[in-house]
Amino acid sequence: MTLNEKLLDALRQSPYWTEKTRSNGNTIQQLICPACGDTKAWAYAARPMSINCNRGSKCGIKKNTFELFPEVRRNIERDFPATKADPHRPAREYLLSRGFSPAILEHLDYRYLKNVRKTGSGAVMFPVGKDEKGKEVLNGRLFSPPPGDGKTHNIGSTTGKYWKHPTIPYDPEKKTWIVEGVLNALSLLELGEQAIAVLSSGQDPAKVDLSEYKFLVLSFDNDAAGHRACKKWHLEHPAAAVILCDQGQDWNDLLQSGTPEQVKNTFSANTPRYILNGKLALAGTAQEYADHWSNFFNTAPGLFAFQGSTYFSEKKIPRGGNAEDAFISVSRCFKGVARVISFILDRSNPARPEYVYHLEIQPVKGRAIEATATGKDLASHRSLKEWFLTYAKINFEGDAKACTALASKISDDKKAPEVKQLTVSGYQPETGNYIFSKWATDTSGKILLPDKRGNFQVGYNQHFRPPTHSEEKAIFPAEIGKDRVKEIHGVILSAWGLNGVVALSWVIAGWFVNQVKATTDFFPFLSLHGDPASGKSALVTTMNAIQGRDIEGLPITQLNSRKGLTRTIGQVSGLFTALLEDSHRNEKGFDYSILLTAYNRGPLQVQAAFSNDLQTKEAPFLGSLLFCQNTEPFNTKQEKQRVISLHFQAEQLTDNSRKAYTRIIDTDNKELAGILRQVLTHRQHFAAWGKEYEKAIEDLSPMDERRILQNHALILAFHRLFCSCFGIDQDGAVPHFLKEIGKKKCITSAIRQTSLADHFFELLDEVKDDKLSLACHYDNEKGHIYVNLPKAENLIRNKGINIQVNENLSLALQKHPAYLRNSYRFRFPEDPDTDETGRPKQRRVWVFDLPWFKKDDA
Repeated sequence: MTLNEKLLDALRQSPYWTEKTRSNGNTIQQLICPACGDTKAWAYAARPMSINCNRGSKCGIKKNTFELFPEVRRNIERDFPATKADPHRPAREYLLSRGFSPAILEHLDYRYLKNVRKTGSGAVMFPVGKDEKGKEVLNGRLFSPPPGDGKTHNIGSTTGKYWKHPTIPYDPEKKTWIVEGVLNALSLLELGEQAIAVLSSGQDPAKVDLSEYKFLVLSFDNDAAGHRACKKWHLEHPAAAVILCDQGQDWNDLLQSGTPEQVKNTFSANTPRYILNGKLALAGTAQEYADHWSNFFNTAPGLFAFQGSTYFSEKKIPRGGNAEDAFISVSRCFKGVARVISFILDRSNPARPEYVYHLEIQPVKGRAIEATATGKDLASHRSLKEWFLTYAKINFEGDAKACTALASKISDDKKAPEVKQLTVSGYQPETGNYIFSKWATDTSGKILLPDKRGNFQVGYNQHFRPPTHSEEKAIFPAEIGKDRVKEIHGVILSAWGLNGVVALSWVIAGWFVNQVKATTDFFPFLSLHGDPASGKSALVTTMNAIQGRDIEGLPITQLNSRKGLTRTIGQVSGLFTALLEDSHRNEKGFDYSILLTAYNRGPLQVQAAFSNDLQTKEAPFLGSLLFCQNTEPFNTKQEKQRVISLHFQAEQLTDNSRKAYTRIIDTDNKELAGILRQVLTHRQHFAAWGKEYEKAIEDLSPMDERRILQNHALILAFHRLFCSCFGIDQDGAVPHFLKEIGKKKCITSAIRQTSLADHFFELLDEVKDDKLSLACHYDNEKGHIYVNLPKAENLIRNKGINIQVNENLSLALQKHPAYLRNSYRFRFPEDPDTDETGRPKQRRVWVFDLPWFKKDDA
């Protein structure tokens, strides 16, 4: 497969190729534009070097496909390895990937160098002469340098040396272009121009003998270093012309932008502008710069950067003059240059998402300063001036017009990416990616690393910033193999038995909780309970490390507010939050009613939004919950059926389990988190959970409660997927264990624990007193029991039994299954006290369901 064929294959497998994409042999039509998303982009079929957008007025981008699929160029050494017969093959393929024709490479002297500077990247090297000792000097470029490493590589000193094509004759009477790099020189040769490379913008022109060339064209990069080089070389060669490519491009970028004929036409058509670029680079003052611009475009350049400062220009007509007297007025705005790094879209309030502008301010002297600005900061001259003084330590000298021009330049920047500020760490429902603080995976399972600012790029035009809270206690997972995953699974089995295996399977299933709920509309909670010092907390800590979090969990205490706990739970998606040590059901610390809705797809919290149209703001529940305590705090049948319970007993601990536990404790947390990395890398394997789930339903049936059957079958399905993915022998004891704890859950969830309210009704039932009818009335017709608590308390106390109607009893009565309402006004038929109408007085009563008591008695 050739390089172009590999590029075409990468394009076919990409999201830019859709079902509607067609190729007529010459061009590929109906591709998705990577910039604007339009479906009418196209590429050349034989040489798909770029995706070209047809929306010329609104987009018109020509995006290099090697930038979209960097792995094609990065894998050149693997896909086109050097051989004895063809030792420089990777270098040739790299040059072909840069748009050079086989014809110009046919007699070109180039070499392949492997693993340059121990970076892992090879390089293409070009001989440029010999040193004083007769050793060959080479200059070249790395194929894929790692971040922070330079792309240029030299063997020997290149001072005073330059490169020219070894077999193409050079005409001294013809224009000779002077460029920095060999690839730019080759690109101009492809365009029919005569070019040499002086190998660096820092090259000393006095030491380079170019006397054989009569007509020179200086064409360094169109950046600050290139401008300095142009001025330096122009002093040495004052007769030389200066022609520069557009900013952000070089001649090799132009070569790759289309077919050879198109590129030559573009070069010819744009030459006047390239000449202007040279004049702007040589300008001695900001006024001269603006005049050159105005003479070419017949308008003022507006806001522009010159020699490290920012200026504002406008065309003015003198007072009493006319249009012919117009001149270009130039004034400095500030001593520095502003650059937009990104637009951050903050969606913490979905009703009113806000943009924040991430800027880099490079002062004339000193280091660059990064800061964020809001729309309010940029909206007025006063606020902008204040922002510069506060965050950039620079005085903004411009007027209101300059302020408006700067705000427009910032907001209209087309090159800066839009970065979406994420609110949760883990699975992102909108895109299907998993994004953590220091790593991420895309929908295919590919591992992604953040840029130097901590942002993630997914695809070409999707950028994300993880939430700040995601860095807290985060573990960067080690890159472990399948055998190591299998080994850790075995140690967990030895340390905690089947409880550990089921807990691990639940954690793995929880990484896909949002995908599961989208299909089944439920996901169970997990509860670890039992004897103290039986290994529960240690298992929770281990499971947290496996999901990349160096924490144990959150204790449910009255010191932690409900709101704080709710927000902490809502910070993660596709991960679990462990809630610890609430054996006594602390309702003030945690709202257990969440279990009933969060089991499905209900939110954690609903609040009123600040709006005039009754909008609300939801805090979604995108993760899962693990409870760890000695005694389970779940009271009702509905709560119990939503929880998978694992019981721990101290006598189950053995010498072997303690040794295994020690091995887990000694394992680096980064290795444990490697399981998460491995699972998400193979996430496509786990996408087939639906079939395994249906099979697990059959294997665990019958079970009295369908909901409990589904909970345990889901965990069995992910256990089997995990085992098949990592070559783990599937123990038949796991299905049997899940079936047994499921059946036990069916029994225990049907049993209601006796409460203080039950004790109250038992005492009331023992009262044999004529006055009982004044405290308790049975209405068989309506099916209600009416109880006046003060009178009932007095009757029970008259029997010598000490009982108090306090907060605990009131709370227990409200949680009683027969409870209907309280503070209801009711007239007891036999009450001797009457009101002014002659009827029995109204008394506040509690109302209970009479049929429930009859059913319970039966």
